[in-house]
Amino acid sequence: MQSPYADLCGNRTVNDPDATNLMAILLAGSNAPLPVEHAFMPPFARGHGDDELAAGVNFVNGLFGNGMAKVTTADIDKALP
Repeated sequence: MQSPYADLCGNRTVNDPDATNLMAILLAGSNAPLPVEHAFMPPFARGHGDDELAAGVNFVNGLFGNGMAKVTTADIDKALP
C-alpha cells in the first residue's frame, strides 16, 4: 500500500510556478514526522550540479504539477543555503 503522503499529483508544492518549496526540499531534503508515518528524503544539493538540480525541479513540476516552473541554474544558486 502506498503512503497517502507519496502522492505528488495536485500537490501545492509541485504546482507552484516559482517552485520555491520544491527547490528547498530537493536541496535540503525533508525529515518530517507526519501524523501516520515519517517522511524522509535526503538532500541532493551536495551530490549534484546546479544544472542537474534545475532539471530535476522542472521534471517534477512537469510530471506531477502544472509544468509552469522554469527553474534555471541561477535560481538554484540563489536558493542554496
